[in-house]
Amino acid sequence: MKCTKLISNQVHQKYKFSLAAGTLFLLGGLSGAIAVLWYAVDTVQKYRLEVSLGIPGVTYELGYSYWMAAAGTICTCVTGILLIVANCSSTWTPRRGRKHPRVCLPPVSQRKGTYL
Repeated sequence: MKCTKLISNQVHQKYKFSLAAGTLFLLGGLSGAIAVLWYAVDTVQKYRLEVSLGIPGVTYELGYSYWMAAAGTICTCVTGILLIVANCSSTWTPRRGRKHPRVCLPPVSQRKGTYL
C-alpha cells in the first residue's frame, strides 16, 4: 500500500524490522506448540489412567479448543517462516565462483522507494 509508510527512507531498517517480526512470530509459535503438546500428553495420560483403573467421574478428552490452539500455533509458525523467507529469498541465489555472505537484504537496485 502506497499510503502506509513506516521508516520511509531507511530500507535497511525495514528489513531488520521485518526479520525481527518473523523471528518473534516463530518463537511465539514454537513456545505455543510446546504448551499445546504438553497439555495433550497430560490429557492422554489422565484419560488412560482413568480407563485402566475404571474410575468413574470426569473424563479428560481433547476438545475443540485444543484443536483451535494447535491450529493457531501452526499458523503463527508459518507466518514467522514466511516473513523470514520473504526477506532472505532474494539474496540466497547462488552465484558461480563467488562466495558471499547470506544477508537478508534486497539487492542495491531494489532498495529505492520501498513500502512496508
